[in-house]
Amino acid sequence: MKAKEPQRVLLSFSVSDVAVEQQRLEAAGVEFVRPATREPWGGLVATFVDLDANYCPLVGPPTG
Repeated sequence: MKAKEPQRVLLSFSVSDVAVEQQRLEAAGVEFVRPATREPWGGLVATFVDLDANYCPLVGPPTG
């Protein structure tokens, strides 16, 4: 069943390289609602939609 409020359920996935994982998932047909973006705390976050329409962020460690 599709999520009524996809922004309410967030399953976060910690990855070492957000950009690489985003490219891999997009190549497999996964839709991203937010591309990899640098956060004020230094890490990258990209958000995709799962099969039930939940939002799932990929979170990478801060750099620098």
